[in-house]
Amino acid sequence: MGLTAERVPAAGDRCLADGDPVGRITRAAESPTLDRPIALAVVRSPPDAVDTDEGRVGVETVSLPFVEGSQRSGRCPGGQ
Repeated sequence: MGLTAERVPAAGDRCLADGDPVGRITRAAESPTLDRPIALAVVRSPPDAVDTDEGRVGVETVSLPFVEGSQRSGRCPGGQ
């Protein structure tokens, strides 16, 4: 699932929905194109926050790809 975040989480950080664990961040970075942090996560349900070493970070789910016109990854379920 694609996420935008208040700040960049780390791979392995725990995703939460209403305070309950629902998955983990797999990759995250500051997006120069979107000018905000983005992340990919494997989750059972859409998260609303991520636990990081620096505290809880609010997140929102977004459709993939993050940028229109981008190629869909072959690693994404249903990709290609």
